Parts: sequence; structure tokens; C-alpha cells
Amino acid sequence: MKHIFTTFMLLLAIAFSAQSQTLVSMTPSTGAVGTTVNVTISGNRTSFTSSTSFALSLGASVIPLSNVVALTATSATARVVIPANAASGSYTLLAIAGLGLPIQLPSAFSVTGGAPVAGLVSISPNSANQGQSLLVTITGVNTTFTQSSNTMVALTGFAGGNPIVTPTALAQNNTTLRTLISIPSNATPGVYSLVVNTSNDGTLILPNAFTVSGTSKNTPKITAVTPASAKRGQTLNVTITGSNTNFTQGSDLTVSLFNAGSPLTSNFAFPNSNTSITANFTIPMNQTLGLHDVYVVSSVDGVLTLPAAFTITSSGTGTPSLVAVNPPYGNKGQTLEVTITGTNTHFTQGSNVMGIFTPDQTDGVEATTITIVNDTKITGTFTLPSTWANGLYNVGVMSDIDGLLDFPSSFSIVSTGVREVSGNNPPLSIFPNPVNGQLFFKSEYSVQSIQIIDISGKTIQITPDAYAHDAGGTCTVNISNLGLPKGLYFLHVETRQGFLHQKFIVN
Repeated sequence: MKHIFTTFMLLLAIAFSAQSQTLVSMTPSTGAVGTTVNVTISGNRTSFTSSTSFALSLGASVIPLSNVVALTATSATARVVIPANAASGSYTLLAIAGLGLPIQLPSAFSVTGGAPVAGLVSISPNSANQGQSLLVTITGVNTTFTQSSNTMVALTGFAGGNPIVTPTALAQNNTTLRTLISIPSNATPGVYSLVVNTSNDGTLILPNAFTVSGTSKNTPKITAVTPASAKRGQTLNVTITGSNTNFTQGSDLTVSLFNAGSPLTSNFAFPNSNTSITANFTIPMNQTLGLHDVYVVSSVDGVLTLPAAFTITSSGTGTPSLVAVNPPYGNKGQTLEVTITGTNTHFTQGSNVMGIFTPDQTDGVEATTITIVNDTKITGTFTLPSTWANGLYNVGVMSDIDGLLDFPSSFSIVSTGVREVSGNNPPLSIFPNPVNGQLFFKSEYSVQSIQIIDISGKTIQITPDAYAHDAGGTCTVNISNLGLPKGLYFLHVETRQGFLHQKFIVN
């Protein structure tokens, strides 16, 4: 046990010592391109040996030091051979021993007389916890961020592990980038180098620029959203509650809802306290329905997210749907106006497309002209294909606000020759109309079959034994035996001369 304890304390001392090593100075600290400079390097708590490697780094430009002699554990001499094409600027001194992390001394040596080179100066903030998301500002020197495309930002661990790649960064100007860094909850804690790759400046590296720590109990987060839902078209205040947040201490406070596409940003947001925000939203009529993530962005806490915390529902009291089609039938090849009635729909509040489709949705026709009557009624002009088979078809409306509304089997295609009859002496007459018992009709032509069609397109076949006709040509159908609800219906009569239709009402 004593041996284990001693070994543990020794390892702890070594780890503490490694973390405390620093570079103090490099003398002389300047040199011109094309010259050789002998320098002395001083450190604190270092362990310089003949195997210690030194280099000067500025962006993608690296100048290795040669002829290293360790005078003591904290002092070494080396030679700097500055290439004639070296970039001018302030270089960082790196000291690397074995496989450990490099020790660095920023702005340790200046090269003069060369061309300026692009490099990275800082990232702010420069630390985060596992699972945290934050907006960072990256500062460069001699960079051309606004003139570059396909900018990629990543954090890479010196000792391996998966890099942390961020979304495309936004260039504020030629020397400033802003990007969102999301630290995975399983990211390896430790020191990471910042890597920026651009089309103009190439790959730029800032060693040991960012620190990832383990998850902290004090990590800022969103805990509640009240109310947690709203309807399309509604304007409301939403209270967002946080934990370990600092809402009153930051600037540029932004609150957004996100589902798909563009985020919905609040009209305004103000802190009630360090842990409470009030945000005012106006929900567009075409906002995506369903669950939305809540985002809060502040200059102090970074980006905070509460997934699936807010629900947007339809503006009506129920789900939008189609309930009626008039007329519910048409002839092959016919051009006609069809009126569709909906419930909880919003036809006047967005653009709409009307269509009649085969039941398997593989073929269809769109309305060539559309007239919006009101929020629940829309009329379209259709030309029905002459090649379509007789039978039932679906009617649909694609709305910006309500989405795709489908009304299956609501429209009937019948053969050419079907006509609705009217006038003083129609070839098909119905009486009484309205009817609540027996329906009588008279046709000038010999009746071959009878159907009753409701406004949804549903067809009831009247078998020969269900109706009777007298010598004068009057047919009788007992409506009460069919169990028809009150409403508008069409009598569809097939004769040798074609098809006839006549409206009637059941009350």
C-alpha cells in the first residue's frame, strides 16, 4: 500500500510539474530575414535536455531551431537560421520534449524584412465545458477572411482524439471570424489547437489555443419555457428560465425557435433576472407545425439550447381538413369549375394549389385558375383527362398555411354524356324536392341503372329490386330505407341515350 501511495504521489508531482512548465524569454528576440542568430532560451520549472526541440511558429510558417545545447534544466542555447523568404512578424516559441504537449511563449521573436504572413492571434472565449455550445471570436493577422470561401474551423487535440469541427464561420472583416462551437459531451478534456482553413490563406494554426473541461455542475443551461406552445398567427410573451445563467450581465441577448429552415427570432427579449428572460414572438401563419428547439444566445453564456421545448399548432380550433366537393362528379374531357369546402382552413392567407388525383397519386391535374372565396372555400377550373377511367378520385389542396390537405374518393369521373338537367321541361324530373320519405322521378328515356351520390363523392348503387316504376314512367325510390343523413345529393340515372344528373335534398 505504501508503494502504491508513493507511486501515486510521484505521478501527481510529475503531472503538476509538467502543467507548471513555462518559457520565460528568448534573447536576442529579433532577427532579419537571411541571417543567423544565436539565442539563449530561459524557462521556469522546465527540464531542458539535448533532446528538447525548439521552433518558431507564425501561422503556417515554422522555423526550427538547431544546435540545441541544454546548459541547465531551465536554460538552453540554440541557433536560429532565418530563411531569406521567411515571413516577417512576431513568432511564437515552441518547446517540445518527448510526446508531451508543447510549451509556448507567444511573441518571443520578431523576424524583420520579410513579407507579411497570415496567422491566428486569439480565440475568445478560449475555454468551454463538455456539452457546452458557445459563440467564439477568432482574430487573425494579415488574413483575408472576407475574401475567402469554404472557411472551416476546427479544434484539434495534440495527443489525438476526434477534432471538434464547427459550422461554416462568418467573416466579420478580413481579420475577424465568428462561429458557433459545440463541444460534444464526450469530448476529451484538455488543450486543443485552433485550426482555420480558408481558400485564400490556407491552413492557419494557433497551438494550445482552447481548453475543454469536464462537465460542470455550474454550466449555464435552459430549464423551462412557459408557455410551451402557441398557435399560428398568435403574438405572445414567453418566459425562459435558466440555471447558472447570467442574462442580466450580457449584451446582444437573442431568443429563437428552430424546427427546420430559418429560425424564428423573437420581436424583442429582455432579462427579468440572471435566470429569467421574457421574449415576445409573433408566430407566422406558415410557421412549421410541431416541436421547436429553443435557443438563447448571450455574450456571457454563449449558446444555450433546450431541445423540443416549444410546440406550434394550427390557428384553428381543430386540424385543417376538406369536407365537401361541389360538383362531386365530372365527365371525361370536361372543363368545369369545382368548389372545395374546408374546415379550420386558411385559404385567404397564403398561396394554394388545387388538384384532382388518381387514388394511387400517380396521376393528376391541377386547376388552371383558382378563386379564393373565403378561408374555408376555394374554387378551381379543371379540365378532366379524356383517358381517365370511370370511378372515384381524390381531391387535394396544397396550402402555404395548412400544408397538403387530401380528400380521398371525393370526386367521380363518369363517361361523356352525363349532364345535369334543368329548365322547364327537363328529361329527368324529381319530386318532391326536398324529400324525407319516398323519392319520385320521371325520365323521358328508358332507365337502365340508378345511383345516388353524396357531396363527398360516395356512390350508393340502387338495385332494381329497391325501386319501382309504373306504366307512366315514374320511378319510386324509398329514401328512408337508405339511411341517408340530411344534405345535398345527386341522382345519377343511366339511360340508353346517356347519363342524367339531378340534385335533390334530404331533410
